[in-house]
Amino acid sequence: MRPRRRVFLPAGADGRVTANGMKVDDRGRLWVTDSTAGVAAYDIATRALVASFDVPGGAPRFVNDLDSAPDGTAYLTDSIRSVVYRVTPDQVAAGGMPNSRRFSTSRRILNRARRTPSASTASW
Repeated sequence: MRPRRRVFLPAGADGRVTANGMKVDDRGRLWVTDSTAGVAAYDIATRALVASFDVPGGAPRFVNDLDSAPDGTAYLTDSIRSVVYRVTPDQVAAGGMPNSRRFSTSRRILNRARRTPSASTASW
């Protein structure tokens, strides 16, 4: 007998268009990247949207892989913009309503001498 399966989130839930990267962190949150927009975090027990973050601007982006640190901070890559976004637990708590928060790229660091990204990190 096959186990019964249920859809966690239907396609298009919460405005999400794609689901490129997924990870469950130690706090019981499912992080889902949408390459065209940003990332959303869901409580796996309740399936509720905890927070969502959008990449600002209209320039191309591809939010892809993600990982989390022991302190609950999530790190996400943007393969087109050559940047790593950081989301702290405090930012998730502040973005805990279904309204989307925007990424903040004010901390993006570029190695201008070589004109290539160098340890680029942007906070949401």
